[in-house]
Amino acid sequence: MSDLKVVLTTPPTYGGVTFAERFTTERGKGVPNFPLGYLMSYQKAYGDTSVDYKVIEARLEGLTPRQTLRRIERFDPDIVGMGLLTGIAEDCYRFAKLLKKNLDATVIGGNYHLTRFPEEGLENGFDIVTRGESEIQFTALIDAYTTGRNLSGIRGISYRNNGEIVHNEWQRPVENLDSIPFPDWEPCPTEFYLFSEGRGSMITTRHCPNNCRFCQPERERKRKYRPYRERSPGNVVDEMEWQIENFGVNEMFIADDNALANIKRVERICDEIKERRIDIGLYCGGRADAICRGGENFLRKLIDAGLRMLYMGVENREDWILKRYNKQETSEQIDKALKLCHKLDVPVLTSFIIGPYDDPFTVIKTMARCFKSMGVQVTIYQPLPDTIDFEERLRRGEKLSKNWSDYTLTTCITEDNRMSKRQIEILHKLAVISLNVNPYQLIRYPRQTFFKVKKTVSAIADRR
Repeated sequence: MSDLKVVLTTPPTYGGVTFAERFTTERGKGVPNFPLGYLMSYQKAYGDTSVDYKVIEARLEGLTPRQTLRRIERFDPDIVGMGLLTGIAEDCYRFAKLLKKNLDATVIGGNYHLTRFPEEGLENGFDIVTRGESEIQFTALIDAYTTGRNLSGIRGISYRNNGEIVHNEWQRPVENLDSIPFPDWEPCPTEFYLFSEGRGSMITTRHCPNNCRFCQPERERKRKYRPYRERSPGNVVDEMEWQIENFGVNEMFIADDNALANIKRVERICDEIKERRIDIGLYCGGRADAICRGGENFLRKLIDAGLRMLYMGVENREDWILKRYNKQETSEQIDKALKLCHKLDVPVLTSFIIGPYDDPFTVIKTMARCFKSMGVQVTIYQPLPDTIDFEERLRRGEKLSKNWSDYTLTTCITEDNRMSKRQIEILHKLAVISLNVNPYQLIRYPRQTFFKVKKTVSAIADRR
């Protein structure tokens, strides 16, 4: 066993909650932690194979900060790594400081929030920050730790040198996704993942070729660290078979940002599934314009391969608002895609945004569009850090909230709204309740509606 011991952990909760935790995690189970799984598999494939890893899912396991710290202390690691999402940034910073106070270990942070605010991480307990996708940087850092290599030669990291903050050059992410081994779940507490219920998860692409203003970074930064890339159809179906064999899954959630972007590629994946006679239920997200481009034959091929549910971001009923978001699809396309799904009896989970351009009437019109969905995720418009709209608002001098716990898509943070912030938040609560507890859903999807009602009521209650 290697002398080098590494803990990868999610931060325990100090009160911060991510959007996914509030609305999508069921009964203490969650999707696997893809960034951590890929960090380990890539490092083992291209670096020291004898590193001893331990993964702690503090949030899924319900651990307090002190419990998480004690578990880490028992392992006595040399390195502690932690990913950071904007909505739980304060939790991460508090825990990073607790680690530095109690451990003699190097604390490394990563993920999109620290990519935009590396200085913030270095001022709040982290020794090193990796920027962008981190497989290459993390492998280089492990090598530097074992060989004494200087950090100045590692691209894509930020750190302190003699008290001064240093930002090394950008590191281009891995171009060929097939060269990254399947995620390493062996060190992970898989009993807290949906694997234990026969439900697998995987990523078949990275990022998105579209440029929605509230979601995507500006062009130059997107080119540097968030380019859209795809895994080959054969590689995707290989992992499906691997998860079936190793975890006994019979359902697969495709956790891509935009799973249906390349229609021909998706069709080849469907063909591979049929040729290998894989019997598995598929759940994925896709845009309305892709459904329209592919048409009925494309959707039937997805159904034949096992499609059981489709997630679709509707966002708004008004074309002029979709243009303001740079959604790059029309209200007509969204209606056409929803009608086609209903025609072929494909359950659709929709989402829409209540944003700065809305008034009560535009919200009601969008709600009407989503009425026949299996479920609806209603969010408040939030341009997340490093997105096009976030950066433009900062340049205009708008004072966006730096209270990162507000960034869970359930709080209004923008200033230039047609409605007041209070009106937006009240309308959001009413929309969540009315769209997720309606007679159509209760009759057509009784089991799913029961669990959604429980989650919705508890989420609303938590925010009172």
